[in-house]
Amino acid sequence: NARFKLSHLKRIGLGMIVAMASLLCAFFVERLRQAGTPEHIHEYVSDSNLTVSSVSIVYQLPQYMLSGLAEVLVVISALEFAYYNSPYSMKGFSIGLVYTISGLAGLVSFVLAIATAALDPSLVFQPGSSSFGHVDRFFLIMIGLVFVGTVLFSLAARRFQAEPERVF
Repeated sequence: NARFKLSHLKRIGLGMIVAMASLLCAFFVERLRQAGTPEHIHEYVSDSNLTVSSVSIVYQLPQYMLSGLAEVLVVISALEFAYYNSPYSMKGFSIGLVYTISGLAGLVSFVLAIATAALDPSLVFQPGSSSFGHVDRFFLIMIGLVFVGTVLFSLAARRFQAEPERVF
């Protein structure tokens, strides 16, 4: 069979790299928004005057497409890895552990966003402000954290020896 095959761990690593690419796209979209026209658009919503950017939402498509691809590569591959590499009596627990880790990752990212806002309010989106903050710097921090996680994951994954029939 001449198909291109990647192991579960390689797909997870690839997904982490795609996640960094998604964050890099978000960084560039934020920079584009900051460099956009100096006159922002004013919207009136529920008797509030909101300042919005003139950059089209279409520019966000690549980052969301890459983010979705990264999610599929990481989570689906992690589920397959947990299922195929755990004993029969532990399969349910292993899959539950993958979902728990995924949920904890979301919680950590939420806490990180709150902590970042507390340390430096300019790093978060500020509705009504003409500058909207410096969310681009937050994306750089996230890229750095994902990079460190990818390196640590790669080091750990190299130590794992999968059985040949379970790699597809």
